[in-house]
Amino acid sequence: MIKPFWVDRGLTPAEIGLISTTLGVVATVLGALAGGAWIARIGIFRGLWILGLFQALSNLGYAGVAQFQLSRGFLYSASVFESFTGGMGTAAFLSFLMNVCDKEHAAVQYALLSALFGFSRSVAGAFSGWGTEHLGYAAYFGLTFLLALPAYALLPFVRGGCGRSR
Repeated sequence: MIKPFWVDRGLTPAEIGLISTTLGVVATVLGALAGGAWIARIGIFRGLWILGLFQALSNLGYAGVAQFQLSRGFLYSASVFESFTGGMGTAAFLSFLMNVCDKEHAAVQYALLSALFGFSRSVAGAFSGWGTEHLGYAAYFGLTFLLALPAYALLPFVRGGCGRSR
């Protein structure tokens, strides 16, 4: 719901292009590099905790912009932060997926796991318009932060899969 939020905030197509393709791509790549460096230092399991939390926190930036009607500068900052932390969290998650796959079946297992990840995003996206319409942007983005937290209850169960690397 980020792009509809930008449109409703009055951003021009040029601004949306700048945020999503230029600034967003650069921030995502830098975040992935930073996330990879963090994973190498702290391990996959702790990386999932820490970098996943940063990624979830980025939704609160949009909630704050929506709630307090903050300026375009804050919206740009929230977007760059979201892209950067998204790159970091994705690095941790993809490292985890690569780590849990058996070498003999890695291609199939990785393809299935990443497809399942993509499917879950599509299902969640199907409800996002309804959620935004009924809650408003601020509450919706706040809710998306809260909905990320139950994943932390599952992390202790995957620790063994992270143990191969650290």
